[in-house]
Amino acid sequence: MPGVKSLPQRCRRIWSGLANACAALSLLGCATMPSTAPQFMPAPPPAAGSGIVYFYRMRGPPKYRTPDVLVDGQLIFAPPAGAYTWSDFSEGVHRLDIKWGWGGAYPDIAIMITVTGHQAQFIKISSNAGGAGFIPTRTSVGAAEVRENDALRELAACCRFIQPH
Repeated sequence: MPGVKSLPQRCRRIWSGLANACAALSLLGCATMPSTAPQFMPAPPPAAGSGIVYFYRMRGPPKYRTPDVLVDGQLIFAPPAGAYTWSDFSEGVHRLDIKWGWGGAYPDIAIMITVTGHQAQFIKISSNAGGAGFIPTRTSVGAAEVRENDALRELAACCRFIQPH
């Protein structure tokens, strides 16, 4: 029978196609640091009535997952490990969301930040993973304001600039 011999070949092609599709989908939300991204440099002074907020993510797991950083529902940036950006915000209280997206291993978080005019603030995004094998069994995430001296030291040692969205 001519169709019987080709059935295993069709199955292999289907499985191969499914494997390639899964591999491509697993890379969604992944990013690495562009080699041309500049080292840390302070932002220019903020506009009148606004303050500058720096967002940075130290190197660490998950290396190939990028959270979306949103302020008041607007995407600011999606930092690969070792990235930072800054943006001006009006004085007042703003909602900061860190959304890790698919998989659920890294929970989304939301905090309120208060921006003060003519001031710089530093928000460190952290994540950690542990467990045996490829899939983490213990994860943690965080976003916290960091004192300026500590943040400047970490930014200089760690991070490269990514343009905000």
